[in-house]
Amino acid sequence: MPKPDLNDYIIDILHDFSEIESMMKVLKDGVNNENSEIAMTDVENTLEILIAKMSNTKFSLEKYIDTTFI
Repeated sequence: MPKPDLNDYIIDILHDFSEIESMMKVLKDGVNNENSEIAMTDVENTLEILIAKMSNTKFSLEKYIDTTFI
């Protein structure tokens, strides 16, 4: 079985971190909005997406470590 390109894992991980950072900034800005336009549903949905992204990043890191060191 051919080994996957390790650069693919790194690119996926960096992309996930970038998306997580962007979403957290949007969430922070929404919560700090003077007009209080953000709803708890929006917060819940954003947090759910962040958790999924973090799980994906963890999976990519585990695959990278398994591929690199095993």
